[in-house]
Amino acid sequence: RPFYQWWYFTIKDLQSQRYWALCYSTSQNSKNFNGAVDHSGSYFLFADVDHSNDSRMIKYERHPTDALHFSKYFDMTLVNKNSSFNLTAIDDNTFHLQGHMNSPSAAWETNADVAALEVHWDLTLHRVYGWFGQEDITLPLITTGLIGWNTYSHDAEVEGTINVNGKEYRLERSPQFRAYGDQNWGSYFPTGTPEEHYNWGWYSMVVPNEDTSKDVSLIAGVGSSKLPFPIESVDAAFADIRIGSGLHVGAR
Repeated sequence: RPFYQWWYFTIKDLQSQRYWALCYSTSQNSKNFNGAVDHSGSYFLFADVDHSNDSRMIKYERHPTDALHFSKYFDMTLVNKNSSFNLTAIDDNTFHLQGHMNSPSAAWETNADVAALEVHWDLTLHRVYGWFGQEDITLPLITTGLIGWNTYSHDAEVEGTINVNGKEYRLERSPQFRAYGDQNWGSYFPTGTPEEHYNWGWYSMVVPNEDTSKDVSLIAGVGSSKLPFPIESVDAAFADIRIGSGLHVGAR
Protein backbone atom coordinates (compact mmCIF):
# COMPACT_ATOMS: atom_id res chain seq x y z
CA ARG A 1 0.00 0.00 0.00
CA PRO A 2 1.15 3.61 -0.39
CA PHE A 3 2.99 5.48 2.32
CA TYR A 4 3.26 9.21 2.98
CA GLN A 5 5.26 11.08 5.59
CA TRP A 6 5.97 14.75 5.96
CA TRP A 7 7.29 17.33 8.39
CA TYR A 8 5.70 20.76 8.09
CA PHE A 9 6.95 24.02 9.61
CA THR A 10 5.79 27.61 9.61
CA ILE A 11 8.14 30.42 10.61
CA LYS A 12 6.48 33.66 11.66
CA ASP A 13 7.76 37.22 11.90
CA LEU A 14 4.91 38.52 14.03
CA GLN A 15 6.14 42.12 13.80
CA SER A 16 6.35 42.47 10.02
CA GLN A 17 3.61 39.89 9.33
CA ARG A 18 5.94 37.87 7.11
CA TYR A 19 5.64 34.10 7.14
CA TRP A 20 7.61 31.23 5.68
CA ALA A 21 6.58 27.59 5.30
CA LEU A 22 8.84 24.57 4.89
CA CYS A 23 7.88 20.99 4.18
CA TYR A 24 10.08 17.88 3.97
CA SER A 25 8.15 14.89 2.64
CA THR A 26 8.28 11.48 1.04
CA SER A 27 5.66 9.54 -0.95
CA GLN A 28 6.09 5.87 -1.81
CA ASN A 29 3.91 3.78 -4.14
CA SER A 30 1.58 6.76 -4.32
CA LYS A 31 -0.92 7.40 -7.09
CA ASN A 32 -3.18 10.32 -7.84
CA PHE A 33 -6.87 9.87 -7.12
CA ASN A 34 -7.66 8.15 -10.43
CA GLY A 35 -4.59 5.92 -10.13
CA ALA A 36 -3.06 7.15 -13.39
CA VAL A 37 0.10 8.90 -12.19
CA ASP A 38 2.76 7.66 -9.78
CA HIS A 39 3.76 10.49 -7.44
CA SER A 40 6.45 8.57 -5.55
CA GLY A 41 9.38 10.77 -4.62
CA SER A 42 10.92 13.10 -2.06
CA TYR A 43 9.31 16.53 -2.07
CA PHE A 44 10.45 19.80 -0.52
CA LEU A 45 8.49 23.02 -0.21
CA PHE A 46 9.51 26.59 0.51
CA ALA A 47 6.87 29.32 0.70
CA ASP A 48 7.28 33.03 1.42
CA VAL A 49 4.20 35.14 2.29
CA ASP A 50 4.57 38.86 2.95
CA HIS A 51 1.34 40.50 4.12
CA SER A 52 2.90 43.98 4.03
CA ASN A 53 2.75 43.98 0.22
CA ASP A 54 0.37 41.05 -0.33
CA SER A 55 3.03 38.97 -2.09
CA ARG A 56 3.62 35.24 -2.00
CA MET A 57 5.98 32.74 -3.55
CA ILE A 58 5.88 28.93 -3.48
CA LYS A 59 8.69 26.69 -4.67
CA TYR A 60 8.66 22.87 -4.85
CA GLU A 61 11.42 20.45 -5.71
CA ARG A 62 10.94 16.73 -6.36
CA HIS A 63 13.84 14.31 -5.90
CA PRO A 64 14.15 10.50 -6.09
CA THR A 65 12.80 8.51 -3.17
CA ASP A 66 16.06 6.61 -2.74
CA ALA A 67 18.01 9.87 -2.34
CA LEU A 68 16.32 10.43 1.03
CA HIS A 69 17.94 8.82 4.08
CA PHE A 70 16.48 8.46 7.58
CA SER A 71 18.04 7.85 10.97
CA LYS A 72 16.85 7.78 14.59
CA TYR A 73 13.14 7.84 13.59
CA PHE A 74 13.08 11.62 13.04
CA ASP A 75 16.29 12.73 11.33
CA MET A 76 16.52 12.88 7.56
CA THR A 77 19.05 13.91 4.91
CA LEU A 78 18.89 14.35 1.14
CA VAL A 79 21.63 15.47 -1.24
CA ASN A 80 20.78 15.47 -4.96
CA LYS A 81 21.91 17.63 -7.89
CA ASN A 82 22.59 21.11 -6.43
CA SER A 83 20.13 20.78 -3.55
CA SER A 84 20.46 19.46 -0.01
CA PHE A 85 18.15 19.13 2.97
CA ASN A 86 18.72 18.12 6.58
CA LEU A 87 16.35 17.73 9.52
CA THR A 88 17.82 16.82 12.91
CA ALA A 89 16.39 16.43 16.40
CA ILE A 90 19.21 17.71 18.58
CA ASP A 91 17.24 16.70 21.66
CA ASP A 92 13.57 16.34 22.65
CA ASN A 93 13.03 20.11 22.51
CA THR A 94 15.47 21.34 19.86
CA PHE A 95 15.19 20.80 16.09
CA HIS A 96 17.65 21.89 13.41
CA LEU A 97 16.45 22.56 9.84
CA GLN A 98 18.78 23.12 6.90
CA GLY A 99 17.86 23.41 3.26
CA HIS A 100 19.35 24.52 -0.05
CA MET A 101 17.02 24.60 -3.08
CA ASN A 102 19.05 25.20 -6.21
CA SER A 103 18.04 22.56 -8.77
CA PRO A 104 15.74 24.07 -11.44
CA SER A 105 15.55 20.71 -13.21
CA ALA A 106 14.00 19.23 -10.02
CA ALA A 107 11.30 21.91 -9.83
CA TRP A 108 7.80 20.49 -9.51
CA GLU A 109 4.56 22.39 -10.13
CA THR A 110 6.63 25.60 -10.13
CA ASN A 111 6.94 28.28 -12.82
CA ALA A 112 10.33 28.85 -14.45
CA ASP A 113 11.09 32.16 -12.70
CA VAL A 114 10.52 30.70 -9.25
CA ALA A 115 12.31 27.45 -10.17
CA ALA A 116 15.45 29.49 -10.93
CA LEU A 117 15.50 31.14 -7.50
CA GLU A 118 18.17 29.91 -5.10
CA VAL A 119 16.81 29.47 -1.59
CA HIS A 120 18.51 28.26 1.55
CA TRP A 121 17.78 28.26 5.25
CA ASP A 122 19.49 27.33 8.50
CA LEU A 123 17.08 27.40 11.43
CA THR A 124 16.92 26.05 14.97
CA LEU A 125 13.57 25.57 16.72
CA HIS A 126 13.35 25.55 20.52
CA ARG A 127 10.10 23.93 21.54
CA VAL A 128 7.83 25.74 23.99
CA TYR A 129 4.69 23.56 23.73
CA GLY A 130 3.89 20.34 21.90
CA TRP A 131 1.19 17.66 21.96
CA PHE A 132 0.61 14.23 20.40
CA GLY A 133 -3.14 13.83 20.81
CA GLN A 134 -3.24 10.51 18.96
CA GLU A 135 -0.64 8.69 21.02
CA ASP A 136 -3.10 6.16 22.48
CA ILE A 137 -4.56 5.30 19.06
CA THR A 138 -1.24 4.74 17.29
CA LEU A 139 -1.92 1.02 16.78
CA PRO A 140 -5.31 1.59 15.06
CA LEU A 141 -3.68 4.23 12.87
CA ILE A 142 -0.99 1.77 11.79
CA THR A 143 -3.52 -1.04 11.29
CA THR A 144 -5.88 1.00 9.13
CA GLY A 145 -3.19 3.11 7.47
CA LEU A 146 -5.08 6.33 8.22
CA ILE A 147 -2.89 9.43 8.25
CA GLY A 148 -1.64 10.32 11.75
CA TRP A 149 -0.90 13.84 13.01
CA ASN A 150 1.65 14.80 15.65
CA THR A 151 1.76 18.47 16.67
CA TYR A 152 4.97 17.93 18.59
CA SER A 153 5.98 21.62 18.43
CA HIS A 154 2.95 23.86 17.92
CA ASP A 155 4.78 26.71 19.65
CA ALA A 156 8.52 27.21 19.39
CA GLU A 157 11.15 29.92 19.52
CA VAL A 158 13.23 30.08 16.37
CA GLU A 159 16.60 31.51 15.36
CA GLY A 160 18.75 31.42 12.23
CA THR A 161 18.67 32.67 8.66
CA ILE A 162 16.55 32.43 5.51
CA ASN A 163 18.11 33.50 2.21
CA VAL A 164 16.05 34.02 -0.95
CA ASN A 165 18.09 34.71 -4.10
CA GLY A 166 20.84 36.49 -2.15
CA LYS A 167 18.61 38.44 0.24
CA GLU A 168 19.08 37.27 3.81
CA TYR A 169 16.56 37.44 6.64
CA ARG A 170 17.94 36.97 10.13
CA LEU A 171 15.69 35.60 12.85
CA GLU A 172 16.51 36.08 16.51
CA ARG A 173 15.31 34.09 19.48
CA SER A 174 12.78 36.66 20.68
CA PRO A 175 8.98 37.21 20.89
CA GLN A 176 9.09 38.73 17.40
CA PHE A 177 9.59 35.26 15.93
CA ARG A 178 7.77 32.01 16.57
CA ALA A 179 7.59 28.67 14.73
CA TYR A 180 5.20 25.76 14.36
CA GLY A 181 6.14 22.16 13.58
CA ASP A 182 4.10 19.01 13.00
CA GLN A 183 4.46 15.59 11.39
CA ASN A 184 2.04 13.40 9.42
CA TRP A 185 2.40 9.81 8.26
CA GLY A 186 0.26 6.96 6.96
CA SER A 187 -1.20 5.35 3.86
CA TYR A 188 -4.65 6.86 3.37
CA PHE A 189 -6.04 10.37 3.64
CA PRO A 190 -9.37 11.05 5.38
CA THR A 191 -12.20 10.94 2.86
CA GLY A 192 -15.41 10.82 4.92
CA THR A 193 -18.82 9.43 3.99
CA PRO A 194 -19.87 10.25 1.33
CA GLU A 195 -16.33 10.22 -0.03
CA GLU A 196 -14.70 13.62 -0.37
CA HIS A 197 -11.03 14.35 -1.01
CA TYR A 198 -9.03 16.42 1.51
CA ASN A 199 -11.75 16.08 4.13
CA TRP A 200 -9.89 17.63 7.03
CA GLY A 201 -8.60 21.00 8.26
CA TRP A 202 -6.59 22.54 11.07
CA TYR A 203 -5.85 25.89 12.70
CA SER A 204 -3.09 27.21 14.96
CA MET A 205 -2.32 30.49 16.70
CA VAL A 206 0.21 31.83 19.19
CA VAL A 207 0.53 34.91 21.40
CA PRO A 208 4.21 35.18 22.39
CA ASN A 209 5.74 36.59 25.54
CA GLU A 210 9.26 37.54 26.62
CA ASP A 211 8.82 34.79 29.20
CA THR A 212 7.95 31.73 27.11
CA SER A 213 6.21 30.12 30.08
CA LYS A 214 3.52 32.78 29.52
CA ASP A 215 3.04 32.06 25.81
CA VAL A 216 -0.52 31.33 24.69
CA SER A 217 -0.83 28.68 21.97
CA LEU A 218 -3.69 26.76 20.37
CA ILE A 219 -3.78 23.97 17.81
CA ALA A 220 -7.03 22.40 16.59
CA GLY A 221 -7.92 19.99 13.80
CA VAL A 222 -11.04 18.25 12.50
CA GLY A 223 -11.56 15.47 9.97
CA SER A 224 -13.92 12.77 8.77
CA SER A 225 -12.82 9.41 7.44
CA LYS A 226 -14.21 6.13 6.18
CA LEU A 227 -12.52 3.13 7.83
CA PRO A 228 -12.85 -0.63 7.37
CA PHE A 229 -15.65 -2.60 9.03
CA PRO A 230 -16.68 -2.54 11.86
CA ILE A 231 -15.65 1.10 12.46
CA GLU A 232 -16.64 2.37 9.00
CA SER A 233 -17.10 6.13 9.58
CA VAL A 234 -15.32 8.40 12.05
CA ASP A 235 -15.63 12.12 12.71
CA ALA A 236 -12.71 13.34 14.80
CA ALA A 237 -11.57 16.60 16.39
CA PHE A 238 -8.38 17.33 18.28
CA ALA A 239 -7.32 20.45 20.18
CA ASP A 240 -4.51 21.51 22.49
CA ILE A 241 -4.79 24.81 24.34
CA ARG A 242 -1.93 26.29 26.39
CA ILE A 243 -2.47 29.48 28.36
CA GLY A 244 0.90 29.88 29.92
CA SER A 245 2.52 26.93 31.65
CA GLY A 246 -0.27 26.85 34.25
CA LEU A 247 -3.24 25.88 32.07
CA HIS A 248 -3.25 22.99 29.61
CA VAL A 249 -6.41 21.66 27.98
CA GLY A 250 -6.21 18.74 25.57
CA ALA A 251 -9.44 17.67 23.90
CA ARG A 252 -10.55 14.98 21.44
